Amino acid sequence: MRRWHFIVLPFSVFAVYVSLMFLFSALISDSVIVMLLTHLCMGVVYVIHSRLSEPMSQRRVTTAVRTVMIVGTILFWFMTSVTATFIVSVSNSSGTASETVAFPALFVLLTLVAAPVSEEFLFRGVIFKNLKQGFSPVLAYLVSAIVFAITHVMIQQVYVGFFCGLLFACVYDYTGRIRYSILVHVLYNCLTLGLSDLIRLPVAVFSLPFVLLCSVFLVAALFVL
Repeated sequence: MRRWHFIVLPFSVFAVYVSLMFLFSALISDSVIVMLLTHLCMGVVYVIHSRLSEPMSQRRVTTAVRTVMIVGTILFWFMTSVTATFIVSVSNSSGTASETVAFPALFVLLTLVAAPVSEEFLFRGVIFKNLKQGFSPVLAYLVSAIVFAITHVMIQQVYVGFFCGLLFACVYDYTGRIRYSILVHVLYNCLTLGLSDLIRLPVAVFSLPFVLLCSVFLVAALFVL
């Protein structure tokens, strides 16, 4: 396979992602619905791509590795969230009002299902995998994390997005299974939604019981799958 293929293919898929986002934005005013439809469409695109590409080499995922994934994600969330809080306080001294969501149920579906699945398919399953196969792991880690970060608008999201991109790529690279990076991604989003108000982040929409319940299911999934 020619080397240029490993550049053209992933960024062609990314161009489809951006194009779908702009298309739905022109037709629909609600951003949650726009992103939900975009991610659902990208799921279909990835299914087609996965049938045409070679799978990543897989490793045996032990109980110790699963435990490290869970504990590491929680610690990683805490560190990035604290830093993001500092960035918010510096960039906006007047404070930021809490976000309001017009369709809470759709927002849950987007944040905990559609976005993690679609983003892992695109940024790790397509961009990271192709760059690693065609070039080097270092380039794959950096480029996939940077592209993942710039798709997030606010400054603290760009910062967090870059390091999350590295974390999710590491999980996918080590295990060779996209489902593990999806589960870690969902766990991270779940912690952000449920606990961000505890460290004064302006994005919390759910309570502690919610995040604890979701975390139990996610931890169980990491050990079962």
